[in-house]
Amino acid sequence: MSGNNVDYTLMKDIVSGPLDADKIDYLSRDSYYCGVKYGVFDFDRLLNTFSINEDSNDRSIAIKEDGLNALEQFVLAKYYMITQVYSHKVRTMTDAMIIRGIETGIDSDELEFLKVLYFYDKTEKYLDNYLNYWDDRLNVEILSVSKKSFAKEIFQRLYRRNLFKRIFSKNIPDIPGIKEKIRDKLGDINSNENSQLKMNLEEEISNLNQINCEKEFVIVNSVKLKSIWDLFSGQEGNIVVDYQNSQKKPFEQSSTIFVSMQHEITQNIKFEVYAPLKEMTIRDKYKIISEIEKSIIDLLSGLE
Repeated sequence: MSGNNVDYTLMKDIVSGPLDADKIDYLSRDSYYCGVKYGVFDFDRLLNTFSINEDSNDRSIAIKEDGLNALEQFVLAKYYMITQVYSHKVRTMTDAMIIRGIETGIDSDELEFLKVLYFYDKTEKYLDNYLNYWDDRLNVEILSVSKKSFAKEIFQRLYRRNLFKRIFSKNIPDIPGIKEKIRDKLGDINSNENSQLKMNLEEEISNLNQINCEKEFVIVNSVKLKSIWDLFSGQEGNIVVDYQNSQKKPFEQSSTIFVSMQHEITQNIKFEVYAPLKEMTIRDKYKIISEIEKSIIDLLSGLE
C-alpha cells in the first residue's frame, strides 16, 4: 500500500484468505488445547517464506519455493484436524443435540425467548436483543425454564455430559438395499426439502423396541467429510509458488504430494442416528446397537 493505492486483494488475503492470520493461528491453538498433534506444522518456516504475487496490477499472498514443504504441512494439518477433531463423533453429536434443543424449544416447547432470539424481524430491537446473548446466557435460560420441556432435557444432558449415543453410522454407499434417489436424500437429510423424510425417519426409529423414546430425542444426520483434495484445491491450491528462476505455478501443480493424488476422490458422506440409550454393559451395548443397525437398514431399504 502506498499513498492512495490500496492493495485490497493482499489486505483481504491477510484477513480472510487461504493463508490468513486466523487459519494459521487456530490450527496451532486448537491442536494445543485439544491435546493432539494433528494441527502441528512449521509455523515459522511458513511465515518466513511468504511472498507477494503481482498480476495485472493486483497483488496477493504467495509462497516462496523454499516454503513449499511448510505449506504442504499446513494443508495436511488442516485436513487431520478436520477429520480427527472438528468432525469427531462427539463433536458432531453434541452439535446436533444443541441444534435439536433449540429447534424443539421453539417448535414444541414454544419458549418465547427463543422465538424472539431466532426469528429475525429486521428491527433494531431484535439486533439489540441478539447482541445481548452469549453461550452461557442461552444455556442458563434454557436450563432455568420452569416447565418440563424437550429443550431443557436436552440441554441438561449436555450440561451433565449424559450425551445421546451414536446408534447408527454408515457411509451412504455402503448401506445395502436402498434406492439411488433415497441415497441422495439421505446425503442431504438436513435440507428443508427433505425435512418431512427426516421427521418420519426419526419417528419410526423412536418406536423401535430397543429405543422407545420421544421422537424429539432421535436425531438423524448426514456428516459430510470432503477428501483432502477437495479441501485444499479451491483454497490453498490457488496459492502461487514463487520459484527462484522467476517461474510461478499454483500450489496444486507444484506440490509432489498433491499432484500424485487422484482427482476423482469424492467426499465421504455418512448417515448417522443419535438417540438416548439406557446404561448397560459394553457387551450388551454392542448387541443392542447391532440389532438397531439391522432395524434401521430394513427401514431405509423399504423407502420409496
